[in-house]
Amino acid sequence: MRSSIFILLFSLLQPVLGETQRAEQLYISQGCAACHQINQPVDPNKVMVGPPLAAVGSHYANDPRGLETILSSLKMGAKGKWGQNEMPPQSHLTIENAEQLAEWILTLRKQEEPGGGAKSGGHTSESAFHNPLLSEKRVGTVVEVGDTPVVCRVYLEGASSRAIAVGLPEKQGGISYAFDAAECRLLYFWSGGFIDMERAWTGHGGWYARLLGEKIYQAPSHFPLRIGKPNEWPEKPELVFKGYRIVEGQPEFLYQVHGQEVAHRITYQARAGNKSASNTGQITHHFSLPGVTDEVSFLPAKEHLHYQTEDATWSSGVLLVHPDKRSGFSISINLKP
Repeated sequence: MRSSIFILLFSLLQPVLGETQRAEQLYISQGCAACHQINQPVDPNKVMVGPPLAAVGSHYANDPRGLETILSSLKMGAKGKWGQNEMPPQSHLTIENAEQLAEWILTLRKQEEPGGGAKSGGHTSESAFHNPLLSEKRVGTVVEVGDTPVVCRVYLEGASSRAIAVGLPEKQGGISYAFDAAECRLLYFWSGGFIDMERAWTGHGGWYARLLGEKIYQAPSHFPLRIGKPNEWPEKPELVFKGYRIVEGQPEFLYQVHGQEVAHRITYQARAGNKSASNTGQITHHFSLPGVTDEVSFLPAKEHLHYQTEDATWSSGVLLVHPDKRSGFSISINLKP
């Protein structure tokens, strides 16, 4: 009898646990973790742009319009509710994902400060502090890269409001790059440090993170992939960003091109025997297009760059991917000093 009751209770809890896990995945993949902890930071150096989500959940828990208010902030942006830092509209979120995140936030409850009594029920911040995407070190407003890649949703000059900065540890090249989630493309690489968030975090009239170093590569301003024959290419590709995940220790960006699923990973390798010169290495785009049947092409930069690949050949000024490589191929760019 007891086992039957346990099975029944477990089966009832399964949908709730599944929804919580999906919401936590959205919290990471959709960039919420770049500005919000789940609960109060345990590290004083981990000053976040926005409030802990558990504080938001506690604040609106008994508000009959709480869910509506959180959804409005996600869709329209917000300023002044938690200080003067401004949250832009999270236009990349689907309606379903926004609703799932808002409902999850309302279930979270703020933990009491140490020595302030028992913690109230709800979610703890454990998953936020141990996620590999949040492994950076912070010295004041400077974000430094540790032993694993750092992925930050930030505002960068020359990018849309949906830029993502990636810092690579020394074992993976020790340099950084920016990816535009709105345009689903690489923006640029830079060497030196990672980023300084002083203007963004203090709210004294600035949005942008400052790059701590010098740009060593500026990517072309166009989206590089084309699907179908050249005379069938639309003037502007239809792109939908779906988030990112960690593959082989580095972020892999997920998006759709005209409904075709794409997984895009970007790596950097210093030139053998010249690791001290970060501007002479090799940038490689790794693409995966599962189930694609149409022609796939990679559009190069207009200026001369040295491209290298075994998965495509030049055809009318573009790299035409071999039919047997369309589902997974790589294009490398050799940087020269």
